[in-house]
Amino acid sequence: MEVRLERNLDVKVGASLGFWAVIFQFLTVLPFASYIAGILSWVFLFVAHKKISKGYQDKAIFRNTALYFVFYLLGIALSLLALKPAMGALEEFLTHYSGKMTSSDFDALIMLLMPYSRHVIVAVVLFYISFVAGVYFLARAYHAISYHSGLGSFATGGNLLFYGAMGTLVLGLGFLMMLVGWVVTAVAYRKLLVFQQTPEG
Repeated sequence: MEVRLERNLDVKVGASLGFWAVIFQFLTVLPFASYIAGILSWVFLFVAHKKISKGYQDKAIFRNTALYFVFYLLGIALSLLALKPAMGALEEFLTHYSGKMTSSDFDALIMLLMPYSRHVIVAVVLFYISFVAGVYFLARAYHAISYHSGLGSFATGGNLLFYGAMGTLVLGLGFLMMLVGWVVTAVAYRKLLVFQQTPEG
């Protein structure tokens, strides 16, 4: 009984942290809070799925979530490596960047990067592939949570995040689908917190 209660508590704590991870994800759109909110979102999601993975005794939940972070960071590292020849131009742009992107700033950035267009394309492709791969593993984590909790909204949210990630090449559609996916997962975390079912075993 004590073991079951402990697992139940792990899932509840994970659900609460997961909900706040999504809230922080939404706050990344705010210029003054984007970096802090992004870091908090990652930390909360990491710990949330560690707790839920422990509560449901399914290591795949945490492992797939960890792979999401690994591929995301790998994408950033590979894209920066591909952009290395253009770093001088980017540094020149940043020295004159006011902190708020205007149309003239955007035009200036395009002109500076024009000679490095091949490197920019490679960087975008590398990040895109890594990002989609990472979100695929996150979606698998949500499917596992859906299976154990009986809440289909986790699987739905995971699917929306994955299809949205694939659709980010069509900027508006992909990001909109991912936004809906995060909303669905936020609702799922709240349902898991309120109507949390006792894990098997």
